[in-house]
Amino acid sequence: MAGDLRHVAMFCHGIDNRAIPQLCIELSGHFARTGIDATLVGARVSPEARSRIPDGVRVVDLNAPVDRTTFAIPALARALRRLRPDAFFSHGNGPNRAAVVAHAMSRTGAALLLVEHNHYSSYVAPDGGGYRHRRLRDLLTGGLYPRADRVVGVAPDLVADLAERFPGVASRAAVLGDPGRDPAELARLRNEPVGHPWYEQSPRPRIVCSVANVIPRKGQDTLVEALPRVRELAGDVRLVLIGRHDNEDFLNGMMQRAKQLGVADWIDPVGYRQNPVPLMANADVFALASLNEGCPRVLSEAMACGVPVVSTDCPSGPSYILEGGKSGCLVEIGDAPAMAEALARLLTDDSFRGTMIERGRARAERFTPARIAADYLDLARQAING
Repeated sequence: MAGDLRHVAMFCHGIDNRAIPQLCIELSGHFARTGIDATLVGARVSPEARSRIPDGVRVVDLNAPVDRTTFAIPALARALRRLRPDAFFSHGNGPNRAAVVAHAMSRTGAALLLVEHNHYSSYVAPDGGGYRHRRLRDLLTGGLYPRADRVVGVAPDLVADLAERFPGVASRAAVLGDPGRDPAELARLRNEPVGHPWYEQSPRPRIVCSVANVIPRKGQDTLVEALPRVRELAGDVRLVLIGRHDNEDFLNGMMQRAKQLGVADWIDPVGYRQNPVPLMANADVFALASLNEGCPRVLSEAMACGVPVVSTDCPSGPSYILEGGKSGCLVEIGDAPAMAEALARLLTDDSFRGTMIERGRARAERFTPARIAADYLDLARQAING
């Protein structure tokens, strides 16, 4: 019957341990547990990711020969003809454009929903993972996106930006937030060993934790600039930076600046951790200093763990997650003094800290995988109904 939803397919460039594939894995597992036939499709699928695929979720590896989603279009079209899903979600700008072409080639009639995870207009830093070949990308995005049944953004301001830049998508735009980890999974992960000496010292220093790949777009240099003032206001405070060292020049420059400021000994860029949750959940404050974000799930995960958060008010998701500053502190991009004041207040003002923890926990419930998965399925049914 009209609107009946039996099979949902999800497509992203690579199914691996990065954020977007992880949320696709999480959502697909919830689809399967509600009786939906769920399929994950990747241009490439890593062996490590396969071990985390939930029961009941089918995986299709397109084995793209080159690290460009464009080269996976013929294989994706064949997969769609074979799978014949009722709804087909694609994630990320490049995969989304490939999905529109493959969907047209397949002629399956599946409802096509494109999900943008980054604020398009401000995602421009080439050395930090930003968009290259901007004119061509704009031309292709503007021509292809209006062919989808729905164009989804992970935060309201992100959707507004897409609609302004590409007017053809305005009538089919929708918001679907990014989920954090499942509460039960968070509880399990936070109980694993922290494995860091600062957390085990006695007396223990105060710890500010940040989780983000170390690149200019993530703004960790703002946290470094803020640390001397935080230590002046709040005592022995140290900074733990979790994330891949994807830009060694940026990392080296940041640590050189830390030496100049006299705080290098109190900063540890620990690199990638498969399970960052113990470090995050046992920190005193969580901080995100990005220049650009989509809907950063690390914020909702930290809030769910009872850790108060500070974030830059960057385009576009932090303000959405933090309810404009009601559930956590928002500061201007690159404003190290404001970042320092917000961090110090959360470390020294017990009443304010308690309020932010309580509000953060309540707000994080909106971003559980079960809630977001239900939103995805509702939107898929709307798209099928036309």
